[in-house]
Amino acid sequence: MRFIKPIISVMVLLVIVSSSMGFAFAQFSGYLSIEFDQTTASVGDTVTMTVTASNEGLDSWYPVEVYAPIPSGMQYVSHVVPDKTLQNYDPGSGIWNVNRMRHDERGHLKTLIITLKVLPEAAGESITGTTSFQTLMLEGTGEDLIASGEVPNSRSATITIEPESEPEDPPEDPPVSAGGPGNGPGDGTGNGSGSGVGNGTGTGLDLSALTGGGGGNNGQAYEVFNSTAPTEADPQDMLYGLAALLLVAVILLGYLYGNKRKQ
Repeated sequence: MRFIKPIISVMVLLVIVSSSMGFAFAQFSGYLSIEFDQTTASVGDTVTMTVTASNEGLDSWYPVEVYAPIPSGMQYVSHVVPDKTLQNYDPGSGIWNVNRMRHDERGHLKTLIITLKVLPEAAGESITGTTSFQTLMLEGTGEDLIASGEVPNSRSATITIEPESEPEDPPEDPPVSAGGPGNGPGDGTGNGSGSGVGNGTGTGLDLSALTGGGGGNNGQAYEVFNSTAPTEADPQDMLYGLAALLLVAVILLGYLYGNKRKQ
């Protein structure tokens, strides 16, 4: 019985010490996660990366900082911490200042949603987003849970970016041959090569300087045309011919009649 009181005293002392130095028996109980809202995306698409931290233990955490950098191949657009006043995320450093996480229902779960845009250099690549606790201490004790090695390693999520399709070559226009204008020499119609229209200049023989002599055409000039088209007989010319034949016949008959009388 005389040992019971010392044992009780030691146990009370241990309880007092453990209360004042609770970090000696505290353990990390919680989780950190990251995920994309889709498994595949295309260049130019907008995706969201969600980081969630949860305190499942019996002690509050303060201060708390989470590292969630912008993945390579993506561009920061915006972020939001739903239902929370503190929206303290720096996309340049990737640090999310969570501040305090209680162990009760009021603040044990916090979420950061980052909106990102897929850049052209990410085409055909697998993009990995990562997150980890940057700072994590037990409130009121100053115990560094990260230094104790109790905090799990960083978490990651992957999204696959579709390769960009190569643009199709436009159909080639058929070649067009440009024909030059043709010039036909002489008195024919000139035809140019190619698709151009040939324009020939016909040259006729100018007889305007020639005049009929003696009993000819009374000095009338004639214009000569080079034509291969058949000509029709002029009725007036036919009458002139018949009259000439009749005149020759009369003269011949007169000559014969005169010779007969002389005999």
